[in-house]
Amino acid sequence: MDSASDTPNSPVVPTAVSLDEVALSEILDLQSLGLNQDQTTQTLSDEVLIAQFRKIKCHQNSLFEYKSSFSEQPNSIVTIEDVNEVMDKGWQYLTDDYFSLNVPINWESIKIDSRSWQRSLHSWEPIDDLLRFLSSQNMNSSQLLSDPFNEKIFRFALTFILDWISNYSDFSIQYEGAAKFAWYDMNVGIHLHMLAYLVNVSSCDNSISNLDLMSLINTANNHLMFLIPDENYTANNNHGFYQAKGMLYFCHDVPELESCKLAAPLAEKRVLNYLATTFTEEGIHKEHSPQYHAYLLAEIEKLITDNYFSPEQGVYLRELDQKAQVNMAWMITPDSSFVGFGDTDRKEGEGQLSRTNFLFGLIRKDYPNRLPILDYYWTCTVDPSIMPNGTEPTIGDYSQSGYAFVRVPNSSNPQCSYDTYLAFAAAFHSRVHKHADDLTFDWYENGIPILLDSGRYGYEGGSPIDKSLVDLGFWYSDPKRIYVESTHAHNTVEIDGITDSRKDVSFYGSGIQKIFKSDQNLYVLTGKLTRKTGFDHFRTLILNPGKWVLVLDDIQAPQNDKAESHSYTQWFHLNPDANIELVDNQVTGTIKELPIQIVSLSSQNTVIETIKGQTEPRMQGWISFKYFELIENWAVGLNISARDAHFVTLLTVSDGKVIALPIEIKADGTQVISWQNEDTGVIEIVEIEDLGTRVNYSTHSSSKP
Repeated sequence: MDSASDTPNSPVVPTAVSLDEVALSEILDLQSLGLNQDQTTQTLSDEVLIAQFRKIKCHQNSLFEYKSSFSEQPNSIVTIEDVNEVMDKGWQYLTDDYFSLNVPINWESIKIDSRSWQRSLHSWEPIDDLLRFLSSQNMNSSQLLSDPFNEKIFRFALTFILDWISNYSDFSIQYEGAAKFAWYDMNVGIHLHMLAYLVNVSSCDNSISNLDLMSLINTANNHLMFLIPDENYTANNNHGFYQAKGMLYFCHDVPELESCKLAAPLAEKRVLNYLATTFTEEGIHKEHSPQYHAYLLAEIEKLITDNYFSPEQGVYLRELDQKAQVNMAWMITPDSSFVGFGDTDRKEGEGQLSRTNFLFGLIRKDYPNRLPILDYYWTCTVDPSIMPNGTEPTIGDYSQSGYAFVRVPNSSNPQCSYDTYLAFAAAFHSRVHKHADDLTFDWYENGIPILLDSGRYGYEGGSPIDKSLVDLGFWYSDPKRIYVESTHAHNTVEIDGITDSRKDVSFYGSGIQKIFKSDQNLYVLTGKLTRKTGFDHFRTLILNPGKWVLVLDDIQAPQNDKAESHSYTQWFHLNPDANIELVDNQVTGTIKELPIQIVSLSSQNTVIETIKGQTEPRMQGWISFKYFELIENWAVGLNISARDAHFVTLLTVSDGKVIALPIEIKADGTQVISWQNEDTGVIEIVEIEDLGTRVNYSTHSSSKP
């Protein structure tokens, strides 16, 4: 969930307290414990209070639920083997070596150079599977801990937390090294999920000492006290949501803390404010990533299911949930991945199990308000009756939010895994998870990915030392992370070999202008924006499903620009399965069973290059499908050197060599773009009026050239 910054915030809060400095009577809400508020601290010792706390928590032999805050697979099944692996071997972050969780834990000795590793360790992620395993058994505390194996698991997790508390319970200390993430913004909220479960279960087990239980309660109180001041609330991205949600969940499950009187209503307000400001009116999450849209959709559905809000607030949440589900369906590609905009992993896999495992490990498949359209596109079951009027909609117009989608069923195979699919993005709402990817697009034919975005890779390295990288808006110094964020890693136009800046710029919101279907069944998508450097960029995509996409980019230099010429490169990033060659300034080859050609039809001199797996002088020709993984793929660059550029590029999956024909400009400004199939002699003609507001298409046969 890392995103916005490399340096954890410095706490601005009251001094943290220890058990030696404050009586439990100052932490617990005496009224909620059924005690007389007039009783003094002299008559209410910590031992008396903790006994009453245990009695209140366990008078109904309560069943406690652990609500995991780790969003990769919160609903996946944890096995006994998984649990034993953690306890016996340790924690394994991604593919790293096992890290021992035996106390005393060496919190700062390993992976000091890995920001994500450090944050994950101090988020207490290593014991998440243990608590999920215990919670999944749906036993009350007495039943749960009467089983020796369950008790061993719980004790292991508790010992882990108590070891952290013994080292890092004071948030007023500026910890160094890996420990700088001990009180990292979202970690504090994540801790509260675990503390709620540990406090509740421990209170119902007399074998857990009063001192250990009081230590948990005090630590939870310190977490709430840390989060209450606005200075420690990360309001501008999803980290703040996880902070507020942790407060909300803890105070719902452990309302006996005095600080919850302030924290609970504050958390409720913050959660609702975040959702209201982070989703567009169209129900699109503003953090530029389909994967984070899915994360927040899952969290909204948890809030609805848990009934934490009033009926009036519940209406708002359900309306947002319905919008977000429909939008999520448009972000799912024919191969059941997320379209790779912004910080998104594609989660590619094989077979029906992988189609359902990730999304429904993330969001519950049995959610009672699940829309069939989401299940349909994720599983690609052939059930057209669930679609409006029995047919699939072909256009997803979210132009107010910065996105447009086309999905057209294959006439030969209506199953959605064979669809034509095109996703177009021009969204800039903040710097959160935003790549330098304005006007990029992904394209599928016959369910096969043709063009793909770079993906997330991961959050690695501290802030860049190179000021020029900071000025361009890069948060991280890892060269691989820098690459996937860069303009040249996306299917868009790069100017003078420089990545578009995302720092100190106005957030334009949406650059999408139009999306429509022409009378000849072409899909037209247009977008326009002005880059920080002053260049105006107008892009038109014209899609002929099953055949080709025509990409027109008009870029104009600023009027006050004194340079006689600029280097413009139109980049296209192909499926790693592509086999291509560059012959006579045309790209030809195959992607799986599909032919592929990339041909410039521009009247300007255009030079094409192909690059794969390059590291020097800069990275190019790489793509990330999974966290911390890059694989080679072909990047095709079309270069124009001129003051202004006018790209007209045809990408086709049809047989027959393409021959470019001269572009004609009519008196009214209409562009007439045409090309001929060398094998069949057929000429295709596209007439574009008023910068894409009207498009006409025709073909006619001619003698072979």
